[in-house]
Amino acid sequence: MTDNKAIKEFVRNTLGCNCPEEVFQYIDCRTVVNIDENIVPAYEINIGNRLLIFAAAIDEVDSLKPVLSNLVRAGIKKRDEKKFNRFRLVLLTAPDIDIAEQASEIFSSLAADEKVHLHVINKDDFPVNLHHPNFGKHLKKAMDALGIECVRKMDTDFKSRNEQYTDQVQFLKKHFGIQ
Repeated sequence: MTDNKAIKEFVRNTLGCNCPEEVFQYIDCRTVVNIDENIVPAYEINIGNRLLIFAAAIDEVDSLKPVLSNLVRAGIKKRDEKKFNRFRLVLLTAPDIDIAEQASEIFSSLAADEKVHLHVINKDDFPVNLHHPNFGKHLKKAMDALGIECVRKMDTDFKSRNEQYTDQVQFLKKHFGIQ
């Protein structure tokens, strides 16, 4: 299940879409099948049958050129087939990966039309991926707003699986009063 309000805010505030309000009455967000054997956008979002968005995680700079080229080509093709007005490609990156300049150069060389836009954002700022680490981020934010204790930790917060296991046991003991 996706949060259409969060998607709308993301499209308006992060992507800068000025679509009329009625366009946001229909939002369809889905994980898509392979465009080809090497490219799988994380999400395909349809906003009001007017705006098509592909969001794809880019974890390696080396894969940027072929991935970007194929995603832009596939997005334009689908936009035109469906008779949508615009296509926006969102590249989701880790905070330590800076590909914005390279992506912009590659995108400029593709000669896409004026109704195709590229956005490079931190994948933690993407509101849809609630099946993995971002679920914890959004849940923690919501619980903090309600004043409810919420502890958010990731496997990367620990030096070993044993340390992670020990922390989880301590958490459960604390909350079940077993200490």
